[in-house]
Amino acid sequence: TATTGTRNITVTNPDTGTGTATNSFTVNAAPTVTSVSPSSDAHGSSYTVTINGTGFINGGALATTFSGSGITVSSTTYTSATALSVGITISGSATKSARNVTITNGDGSTATKASAFTVS
Repeated sequence: TATTGTRNITVTNPDTGTGTATNSFTVNAAPTVTSVSPSSDAHGSSYTVTINGTGFINGGALATTFSGSGITVSSTTYTSATALSVGITISGSATKSARNVTITNGDGSTATKASAFTVS
């Protein structure tokens, strides 16, 4: 596991010439998911949930998934480093059960919270 923070990148050519880019790469802390609010809802619902956690990063890869079938994610919006706004639809045929929630950060890193949302 890498320590978080900025890094220099040095390239060495075959002729031993080098070049360094200072503070050109950043190692970010891994994201965490701490809660989903609301944490449950019934079949046939469409609304927005808030995913709370740490280390959220905006970017093209930003996405959310729920385990199992019957929950469709229509959007994942970066609100802050500690909150995401997620549009979901729960189909009438979704199985009543607890679901894992996984976020993919804008930098491609992921975090999952087991049993974070329940279809009731």
